[in-house]
This record gives sequence, structure tokens and C-alpha cells, in this order.
Amino acid sequence: MEREIIILNELVKILLTKTECGINVLIAGGDFAHIGAVSIVDLQGEIFTKTFEGHKDYFVSEEWAEKLNKLIRDESLRNQIASSAHARIMKEYMTDDMEMETLRAILK
Repeated sequence: MEREIIILNELVKILLTKTECGINVLIAGGDFAHIGAVSIVDLQGEIFTKTFEGHKDYFVSEEWAEKLNKLIRDESLRNQIASSAHARIMKEYMTDDMEMETLRAILK
């Protein structure tokens, strides 16, 4: 998964990769395009991080690696998050008459 976000008015690119050996979290960007830290979680759940001189990106990459590793390994946690997300969508974005509202919007 790749995503671009704005942190402190700077564009930051985040690349998450699940491999056969673990998870890779790559964060690049900021003041100028660069890589500040790379974190890897192995099959035993141990996090390895390479931080480049002068950067503090490891605070984010290690936290993400830890939390993503937990999500990948814990099916009940994934199901709980999915169930909560579904309930929120149904509560906040769905109406009792969604089919008719959709049909009216299409026929306009």
C-alpha cells in the first residue's frame, strides 16, 4: 500500500509492503525527497530499523511496523476493527431508504 500525506506542511510518502518474511514500512519525503528510516518486522515479530543520520523518522516507522505486525498476526483484532468500521459506516452514512435515494440520484 502506498499513501501520500501532509505532515507539518510537507509531503510525505509512506509505502507498506508485506513480504513472505515480514512487513516493510518506508517513509520518505519531508523538506526534500529522502528516506529517513526503514523498519522491518521479521517472522518472529522483531523490529529492525535503519535510521539515516540526522533523521527521527524511526519514531513513526517503528510504531507503524509494530501495529501493522499486530494486525497481521491477530485475526480477532482485524475482525473487531472491521466490525467497528462497518457499524460506523452504517450509522453515519447510510439511511433507512438508501435504495430509493440511490435510484433518484441516478435518474436525475
